[in-house]
Amino acid sequence: MDKINMINYQQYVLKEKFGKRQEKKTIRNTFKILLSIFLICVFFSLLFSNAESQVLVISSDTLSPGFLNLGEYLYG
Repeated sequence: MDKINMINYQQYVLKEKFGKRQEKKTIRNTFKILLSIFLICVFFSLLFSNAESQVLVISSDTLSPGFLNLGEYLYG
């Protein structure tokens, strides 16, 4: 091989070797970003849940205090 072809071959080998690592990093970073967005959405949905979506009520006449009555619902 002459000098020009050897330089092109070295660039090709380096591109193949380090290009795959860069591709794996990109996939890993994309997964981390999507996972963090999902966790942030879950956190805020739990933090700012409205009272109308909570359907459990404590009923002291049917059960002893401290237990939840599943039969009664809140309608706002």
